[in-house]
Amino acid sequence: MAKETSTLRLMVDRSSSRVVFAESDGHFVDILMSFLTYPLATILRLSNKQSFGALNKLYESVESIESHCLRSEACRSMLLQPVCSAAEECSKLQITNCTLCSYICSNRSCFYENLSLYANHQCPCGEFFDRRVCFSQSTQRSNAGVFVLSSFRFKISDDLVVSQLSMEEITALFGQLGVKQGRNLEAMDVTLTAAVIIELLKRILVSETPLTDVFLGVPKEKSKMQLKMHSTHHNEAQASGSKESYKASVMLILNKKDKKLVFAEADNEFVDLLVSYLTYPMGLVMNKLGGTSGNRCFDNLYKSIESLKSVDCFKGAELMNMLLNPKLPTHLTLEDSFSSSLEHEERFYLSGTRFYMCRTEGCNSYEVSTIGNVSCKGCTKITNKRLKVIEPKDGFMRKSRFVVMDNLVVKPLSSIVFLTDAFKETLSQVEIMNVEIGAEEVC
Repeated sequence: MAKETSTLRLMVDRSSSRVVFAESDGHFVDILMSFLTYPLATILRLSNKQSFGALNKLYESVESIESHCLRSEACRSMLLQPVCSAAEECSKLQITNCTLCSYICSNRSCFYENLSLYANHQCPCGEFFDRRVCFSQSTQRSNAGVFVLSSFRFKISDDLVVSQLSMEEITALFGQLGVKQGRNLEAMDVTLTAAVIIELLKRILVSETPLTDVFLGVPKEKSKMQLKMHSTHHNEAQASGSKESYKASVMLILNKKDKKLVFAEADNEFVDLLVSYLTYPMGLVMNKLGGTSGNRCFDNLYKSIESLKSVDCFKGAELMNMLLNPKLPTHLTLEDSFSSSLEHEERFYLSGTRFYMCRTEGCNSYEVSTIGNVSCKGCTKITNKRLKVIEPKDGFMRKSRFVVMDNLVVKPLSSIVFLTDAFKETLSQVEIMNVEIGAEEVC
């Protein structure tokens, strides 16, 4: 976690104890925009699972599920700590909580030049990747900005509408908020740290006034974020002529009285799909939901990209698209399932990134660089040994049957689950319905 700090200037209305807006260069806007690249699991972890409703239960299910249900322990790491596809860019932020770490084989005599982005992945030599290595500082921090140009000045409203700073924008905001007395306004400088950024992320998830909540200490009653799980793009995806999707068969156990779901029984491919949602970047979710997620701050942040695009605030189209439609690393996509055709265009080929590490005999440095031919800090030799990234593939769960509760708690199928967790009524009060889940429902 980065230890750097930064300063943010706020315009505060003391009469109403609220932040009217924040004024910043591109660095703070970069930090806000980087939240769109965070996988949902990362947001859940950083916010202590204070958000996303049923996805909390899904995350906890992956945390607690028995190892024999997973293809490997590395799969648990992939789901709970998925790689952020923009991790290299985020590492250049002045303050970041989304860092890219990696692991090398615990066998110091291993002759395979491999690297894994997840702990507990098995090396071809038979040992496991559990020696954590960090990235050198030469790959981090950018004073010129990461996503937006740092030379621009921006206005950020309390509910995270971001726009280029102008008197027209400020006057319009004053009118919108009913600010009439300038003497009640006061400038206030606050210090940003990694801990403050995490607190800000937490408030974004549960409040429409996160700046006021964090910097003035007057949080309003919070409510959990509920993503509007309905895509505006599924018809478009089907009309594009993609290949016929796999159909998942799911058995629904329903209460006869009210037709409510008691639980569902499904195979590992369906559960793979469910848990894979934890790896989706927030920006990808926003894209699938047409920019309307049900969370005001994230919606405003996402929609601000278009207005900033019109005044050329971004450093490039590719960086802007990392926010509008972040890519999934290839190893997190599901091959040979009904999600493969949906995710094909969202793939991010992490294997194209080159990693280098000093492997000089006797050197104890554990730093990895994305830049070759740099001096090793441990032995001063040249870091030019290129490492090959290898990752688990072919899904997360072993071939088996699972129980999925209505709140997305996932457990292996067993009679104990049937009789203690699922059936609160007599067996005669339930009925079984078999359904098929396809691309239209997934989108």
